[in-house]
Amino acid sequence: MRDKDTKRSITLLILLLFLFPLFQLTSQNRRDELVEQELSWENVEGAWGYEVIIRSGNEEILRQQTNESELTFSLNPGEYEFSIVVLNKFKKVVGETPWKPLIIKEAFQPVVRRFTPDEVFEAAGGSLSIQAEVYQVKPDTKFFLTDESGEKTEGRQSELKEESVTLVFPMNKLPPGVYTLSAVDSSGLEDTSEINVLTVLEVIEPEIRSVSYKRLEQKEVYPEIIVKGKQFEEGFSARIFMDDQLIAPYETEWISEEEVRLALITGEVAPGRYDLEITNPSGVVAKKEKAFIIEKAPLKEIIHEVPPSDSLSILGGYTFASGASSEYGDYSSVPYGFGLKIRQDMSNKVFWRVPGLRPLGIELGMDFTSLYYENAEFYYNQFYTGLHAYYKVPLLRNWTLLPRFGGGITNLEIHETELFGEVLQGEIGYAFTLAFSAQKEFRNGILLEFGLDVRMSKYTGGDLDSIHPWMMGGYRF
Repeated sequence: MRDKDTKRSITLLILLLFLFPLFQLTSQNRRDELVEQELSWENVEGAWGYEVIIRSGNEEILRQQTNESELTFSLNPGEYEFSIVVLNKFKKVVGETPWKPLIIKEAFQPVVRRFTPDEVFEAAGGSLSIQAEVYQVKPDTKFFLTDESGEKTEGRQSELKEESVTLVFPMNKLPPGVYTLSAVDSSGLEDTSEINVLTVLEVIEPEIRSVSYKRLEQKEVYPEIIVKGKQFEEGFSARIFMDDQLIAPYETEWISEEEVRLALITGEVAPGRYDLEITNPSGVVAKKEKAFIIEKAPLKEIIHEVPPSDSLSILGGYTFASGASSEYGDYSSVPYGFGLKIRQDMSNKVFWRVPGLRPLGIELGMDFTSLYYENAEFYYNQFYTGLHAYYKVPLLRNWTLLPRFGGGITNLEIHETELFGEVLQGEIGYAFTLAFSAQKEFRNGILLEFGLDVRMSKYTGGDLDSIHPWMMGGYRF
């Protein structure tokens, strides 16, 4: 009766060994060292003990008896086969298992450093390719992207080099969120990149509602076309097209999520109704059909012979004298001063018919500055009034460069002890001015300008050369 129970137990042992997953063992030590391993199996009822045999090819590596259902031994990493023999109380063989593979693998601690990209947009299909800097990664190392809730998405290796790997992940399993990249060795050793994370951004659908200029002409420049809508993103691109006709804006500006600016030249495109497309960085496109009507250019551009009506501008603001030198000694700046500039563009028809003279203008400038004479407690107050000619040089984004030159009358007063103390001496002279400034004009006519005036003043008592930085605001009428 006992022999029958023993045979049934042996049969059970064989079945369990087919299913038991401990046949592949791992080692974290060097390949040339023996590593302690443990092999275990289900206990067979009525058995006195077991004999474990391990071989490599036809060479027997280990034969050892034990009365426990487990055995601890030491082997180098490699591929082996094993068999377990069941012994009765007389240490006779009553059963044995078939030879089964036993694989002892060397374990590696993977390291994940930096990876790219670190920001992508969500997608319903396709795949995401990640380039990662790694160390001790093997072909069977697994990689995972893990979101903030702990949900893992497994990727696959497409190319493995010495210290870099290319990974591919399915985009449809990566909803918007923040993900960490981790590597898991077949031994179970794991590492997660702590340098950067992957952010999957939500794709937002933009919409075009209106354009500020619907009717355009051939051979024209339109620097201020405002497109209004919603969900516009920084880094957008735009195109205007009709059949095979295409207009690419030479400049685009993101103002807000609801407003962008286009600057374009129509050139020789064919007249007709043109569609407008705006593409967000995510690749999502907003389209407005027949957004523009481009008309044939007139034979004679009479509009260019009409001077603009807003040719007068007034600016006022802060200025001071700096870097002065004279025949009397050194001076230091006093940070109190003001300036006023009244300008008139030469916009009459005589000037406007000559393209090279269109930006020409005349300026009436006045300013008050003060210098402190270091060798005595004297303040030199200078009030200047002069006429200057200027020329406008257009720059980008509504900025204009204005070189100016001219001259005028300067009144110099020397005060004792205080800025407006007792007047010791007063003198009127003349001055020459060479200046440069940069002006920004806003859509509502408001002006903002920064400049630097270099002034050479002549008095009967000597010369006074000075530099006058200034900042002013104003309005174009």
